[in-house]
Amino acid sequence: MTKNHQAVGIVPGGAIIEKDVPMNIEAWESVSINLRQADFTTAIRLADAIDSVLGAGTAVPISSGQVRTSIPVSFQGRVVQYIATVEGLDVMVDVPAKVVVNERTGTVVLGEHVRLSTCAIAHGNLTISVKDTVSVSQPTAPFMGSSNGQTEVIKNQDTEVQEDPARLLVVDETVTLGEVVRALNAVGVTPRDLVSILAAMKSAGALQASLEII
Repeated sequence: MTKNHQAVGIVPGGAIIEKDVPMNIEAWESVSINLRQADFTTAIRLADAIDSVLGAGTAVPISSGQVRTSIPVSFQGRVVQYIATVEGLDVMVDVPAKVVVNERTGTVVLGEHVRLSTCAIAHGNLTISVKDTVSVSQPTAPFMGSSNGQTEVIKNQDTEVQEDPARLLVVDETVTLGEVVRALNAVGVTPRDLVSILAAMKSAGALQASLEII
């Protein structure tokens, strides 16, 4: 018997370099910063933040995931201090327009830049309930010798179908996340129903964001 993947392992703490790589940091004339999540807007904001503190033209965005900076004269020979200064800068990271839903728990998370186009929504709930009842059937004269009947237990099953009336709601175009939340709350549905509505809005092109279902 085997359990899990026997050929897979984890090295805690990563790897160890047995031989040092020669590197003279203090002789560097430029430093390249790689973004953990590549984004053009974030790269431009990072370059602007560096230029505002260390001087114009210090940082140049090379791509969506890399910003190259020239070490100013004031930091020549003090590259470590320069890197520490850049690390301490506050940069507003650009968040993509994304909606993440969890169908198992009914959790819905909306990003900052999620927008809605004008659309009409109608959503109704269908409830089906099945009820079992037990009754006893016995002959007219159970204790008389002339009767051949026997007492029996009969199961009755009642099925009831109830559909809540759905109303057609027009959702106007939104430009902020707060307006999106207010528009979705106006629909008056549970988070689990909201998952179906968001998927339908994405198919209709009314949801201006990527939809990720986990």
